Amino acid sequence: MFKVVVIDGQPLVRAAIKVVLRQNDFAWVAEADNGADGLELVHEHSPDLVILDIHLSRVSGLEVMEKIYSFDKNIEILVLTSYSARHYYNRCRAARASAFLPKTCTIEELERTVNVLMMGGACVPDSVDRLPAAGSSFANEALLINSLSNRELMTFELLIRGMSNKEIASYLQLSNKTISTYKTRLLEKLNVFSLVHLFEFAKRNGLVG
Repeated sequence: MFKVVVIDGQPLVRAAIKVVLRQNDFAWVAEADNGADGLELVHEHSPDLVILDIHLSRVSGLEVMEKIYSFDKNIEILVLTSYSARHYYNRCRAARASAFLPKTCTIEELERTVNVLMMGGACVPDSVDRLPAAGSSFANEALLINSLSNRELMTFELLIRGMSNKEIASYLQLSNKTISTYKTRLLEKLNVFSLVHLFEFAKRNGLVG
């Protein structure tokens, strides 16, 4: 019997994933709503598969993946996320994710991906081919995004969602000073000079709807 840990901040998403898994004979499923608790479950139970979102509180999904890989390289990791830009797919692959699915995927895609991973196969689902890539005019901006650290990228994401430095610090359990440093660095790296310009940059590169 395969063991699965689901890490996602949305209760309805976790419930839906559990229904799909149990319909496919995955009887043991544990869940967490944040990255820190999810890592504890992984260390405690050594699951065969972890399904997680990139956008997690306390510890980001990208950091969770890196920690899982350093802990046990045999654990399969499926990223199921609302982020649809190819930037995220590339970064997840760099973090040793086994597969990547947008939350707009079909139930059949999710089932097929999980089953392929549990049979030891590699998987690039059909939905990945539909991910938007940056156009040639924004190729340089794509390189700038790739220059961000995982913490800087997460700070970027939370800023364009409208969160303040204080709110981001609480969400990631970091100091306000640390978040301020990340904010300064990412603005410099992306060559933007205000939050308005940051949002425009994000929209151009498919990082927001």
